[in-house]
Amino acid sequence: MRKDFVVEPLVMGVAQNLFLGSTVFAHVHTAAKAYASYVEQQGLFRVTECKAFRPTDLFLVRHAAIRLDGVAIVALESASLLLGFDGRRLPALILCHEGECHLRQGKRRYALHDGDCLYTRLDKPRLEIKELSAGILIAMVPERLQQMAEIMCRNKIDPETLKRRLTGEPGEGVQASISLLAAPLAQAIKQVVVLIDQMTSADESWPASLRLDDLVLRLVVHHLVPELCSHAAVPNPWPGVTRVSQPDLDSLCDWMRANCHQALTINDLEQRLHYSRRSLQLAFQRRFGCGPMQWLREQRLAAAHERLENPLPADTVSSISQAVGYRSLASFSREFKRYYCCKPSALLRQSERHD
Repeated sequence: MRKDFVVEPLVMGVAQNLFLGSTVFAHVHTAAKAYASYVEQQGLFRVTECKAFRPTDLFLVRHAAIRLDGVAIVALESASLLLGFDGRRLPALILCHEGECHLRQGKRRYALHDGDCLYTRLDKPRLEIKELSAGILIAMVPERLQQMAEIMCRNKIDPETLKRRLTGEPGEGVQASISLLAAPLAQAIKQVVVLIDQMTSADESWPASLRLDDLVLRLVVHHLVPELCSHAAVPNPWPGVTRVSQPDLDSLCDWMRANCHQALTINDLEQRLHYSRRSLQLAFQRRFGCGPMQWLREQRLAAAHERLENPLPADTVSSISQAVGYRSLASFSREFKRYYCCKPSALLRQSERHD
């Protein structure tokens, strides 16, 4: 931990509400170029854009940061800011606790208000602040987060479903709550950050010795995977809908995997198990965090990935896509790349070279 921080006065209206509020860690910046340089010196992000939101606005940013093993906590307060940076696709939790801010990542745009909490992967984000706002960004080492998730979620959730949730990029049909987390998480994280701030101000070794970074990671995993709270009552969004039994759901999943090469529909699933569509949707949402057809797509992609890594002599991307149930090669290639971040043709060529 650096000890050469400059003590600077508190000059912004809601500074007393800013977490990591000690002047030991907080810096006030009035020049965009100097602030961008300061952020890059911390070694976490490379700044690609930094200026006031409007040309006529005064540039003023209050910034504080603490780094623990596997977790970096950044507190930010400003009334006008455009900040683009290379996030290196780090998993991150963003909490807004004053005002409103916007985060753009490619075609996605998130609006965060007071109390909102967003989990995402920082894919070259652009932070936009138009009025006095304050928030916290918690960036995590991917390997640490994944390791913690695997430890906590063993035998609790399907590995592919866990992997999808950790990407922070929900696909079609996935509930938005997987990324935009519930208020209890924001409250718990706020309390931990305040505790880290207070303890670090007194003794910099305390948060590390108590492994408070592990506590932050556990809170993130717990709220990304509500199935961990097995004793909690799961609210039924459709009162009166028959609940699918565990053996029936397991049997249906086995049948769907074995027949994923066929053009299955939700009607086929209803006829196979003799439950209503709404019962099936609720069962899959509770078990996997997504609908049955989204889960089927994931199984098809997983089967294709296995086949591409271990191809038969006559295999092509087209033949493999058809073998796992895709009727459109373009659709398969697009979904595979979005899910695995690589083209199926590239994976096939790599596997053939290794053979």
